[in-house]
Amino acid sequence: MNALTPSPEACKIAERLGHTDPVLLRATPRATTLRAGSQTILRIVHDPREREVLPLITRMMPAMASPELRIQIPGNVGVHQYEDADVVTMDNLHGTPCATGVDVATHGRPHLPPGLLDTMASFVMKFDVERAPDDVAELSAVIYSDDWLEERFKANLAKCFEHGLITLEEAESVLTMFGRFSKERRLQHHDFGPWNWLALPGGEVGLVDPEFAGDRYRLYDAIYLLLQYGVTYPYKEGMVAWAESLDRARQDAGHLASFRELIAKASAALLYRLIASGVESARSPETRERFRHVLKLILERDYASLERFFFGDSSFA
Repeated sequence: MNALTPSPEACKIAERLGHTDPVLLRATPRATTLRAGSQTILRIVHDPREREVLPLITRMMPAMASPELRIQIPGNVGVHQYEDADVVTMDNLHGTPCATGVDVATHGRPHLPPGLLDTMASFVMKFDVERAPDDVAELSAVIYSDDWLEERFKANLAKCFEHGLITLEEAESVLTMFGRFSKERRLQHHDFGPWNWLALPGGEVGLVDPEFAGDRYRLYDAIYLLLQYGVTYPYKEGMVAWAESLDRARQDAGHLASFRELIAKASAALLYRLIASGVESARSPETRERFRHVLKLILERDYASLERFFFGDSSFA
């Protein structure tokens, strides 16, 4: 079986849905993604947790459509059950990856088309102003309940302690501070990196892979790349470019007075994501130091210093 040939099981599922000769696009323990013909994408979901969130994904994708920003989301989303897997079908956007050049999911130094970060930032601000549709908010509150998110946070905090990133006393302080932060929610894609954007004909772009999306901690999509490029996989130029795009979009939206206020509103998401990235951040002395520096600023609510850090105006950037 070569790299573009799906497994016999995947071919059988595709055939059951009326598609022959599928092409393998991606295979992970969680899901297998196929292209069936020229018009359809099939995502065969194996992971039990992702299967639980499929009803939310089918509601989220239409909610994220943003034609005014020239952003397309795959349409005609459907969910089909097949033995021990669920299958999501959707339109093929016929795009090519926007981010090229390296493994952007890890080292994060992609070559990006002009304007992509500004488009991404406008998307973030659009959904920081708007509220999620009622059905998305209600289902998110069940699937990503406050209790579930807190348990995930505690589990990741324990991993940070196990990897020597924090002391037990610090872990207790982090947990206390997290409990004090406002847990406002907005519609978030939750894997908001350039690797999930496609260049489409006519200058439009497409946003794909919303398997973690929902009405979740406010501005998570904004801070995700700030921490990816500022802490986990240091890339000063990418971090500063993203911060500048966010600030321009914030000014255009007009609902946040400053970048510092953006950081303050994102406090819960910022701490949640930083702790979630602990294992990756423990891999080198530099990333460990960056992790501890940002954590200290969050716990002190030193939003001025965080702003300087994200704009590259600190000794760490």
